[in-house]
Amino acid sequence: MSYKSSWVKIAINKTPTRIILWLANKKLKGIAKLTNLKINTNEGMAYVQILLTGEDEPIELWLEELELIANEEPYKLVVKQVRSSKVWLEAFLTKAILGREWEVPESQSELIWKLFASRVTQPEDE
Repeated sequence: MSYKSSWVKIAINKTPTRIILWLANKKLKGIAKLTNLKINTNEGMAYVQILLTGEDEPIELWLEELELIANEEPYKLVVKQVRSSKVWLEAFLTKAILGREWEVPESQSELIWKLFASRVTQPEDE
């Protein structure tokens, strides 16, 4: 792994959660409030805790076994496991995103590659 990739991963994994929460909550104002967020690119997982406006209890969401497929352009991101504190949300996300290949915008390909370099699926040498 290059030094640049290492720095990007460190930045994502170590960026103070307060900064990320503040930025996300500016976008979510009036809809929801992100109360906790953890991203670990080494383990290929993300954890989100969000409080929807008007609700008393936050929703917890785990996206696990994130994998980047980089055998062709555009790259694709796959979520292989979804869990939630709400059964209905887990069922919905399982049907909506689980195992599907989500195209990574070309403008974000390099960043996503660096973040998930250790979890990349590439074509086998023939």
